[in-house]
Order: sequence, then structure tokens, then C-alpha cells
Amino acid sequence: MRRVVAAMDKARDRIEKNAKRGWPVSRNQQGNPRRKKHSIDFFDVKTILSPTAITATVYNTAEWGYFIRSVMVGETRS
Repeated sequence: MRRVVAAMDKARDRIEKNAKRGWPVSRNQQGNPRRKKHSIDFFDVKTILSPTAITATVYNTAEWGYFIRSVMVGETRS
């Protein structure tokens, strides 16, 4: 069972990394974030073991997100 949990945690971490890589963040013209906290900073991961299931979850607790339109790269896809 330890191998299954380790494999699920590894997959969960990969999903989180990919989600963060594509997550839109409001930036100024120099490429720096406009605000100190962004919705990308509110990702969390959880693994739950119960008698009948193993659940690995990636979720974001932010109450907002950004849809960014950039002159340089075009419109962010959703």
C-alpha cells in the first residue's frame, strides 16, 4: 500500500506543477506580479486514506482568478 500512496502522491505533485505552470497571473510590463498574493499561491494538496479508498487531491482555495489578455502573447486560454 505504501507504493500505491507514493505513486499517487507523485502523480498529484505532477498535476499541481502542471496546473501552476499554466495558471494565469496578473503581471506588469516587466513580467513581475502586480500584487503580493495571487490565486496561484492558494494551491493545496491532500492525500486521504480511508478503509475503502485512497484519495489524492489538488485544489485551489482562492476566491478569485485572473483572465489575462496580453498584447504580447495573445489571449489566455481557459
